[in-house]
Amino acid sequence: MIPGPLDTAAIAEADARAVGLQAWSAERVYEREWAETLLRTALDRLAGECALAGKDELFKQLNSHLSVSSEAGVPYEEISLRLGRPITTLRSDVARMRSRYRTILREEVGGTVAKASEVDAELRHLCEVLASD
Repeated sequence: MIPGPLDTAAIAEADARAVGLQAWSAERVYEREWAETLLRTALDRLAGECALAGKDELFKQLNSHLSVSSEAGVPYEEISLRLGRPITTLRSDVARMRSRYRTILREEVGGTVAKASEVDAELRHLCEVLASD
């Protein structure tokens, strides 16, 4: 499981925090950029898959709920009214999107390591990099 925020807003927030930290080494900046690029790529792939499945608007509406802590997201009740979908269905949609996002992220990370057995360690490192401020 990938802990922490995974949506576009969370990535932008992390970027904003990073800008304020002048004392970062070149290696730390590189690692941060690497981690954010992987997250963006995975999110872009998920958006593309949703668009191909005719669920582009659903993705746009639920994107803010992809992070583990989605307090800033639009309330399900409001999205339910906009899309005409029951709240329970929206929660299921989010669960499926999160699962697919994790799978895509694993695939993206898998493309950066030499062995499949290194993916979990690399994901842990990715989370550490994103959590460090």
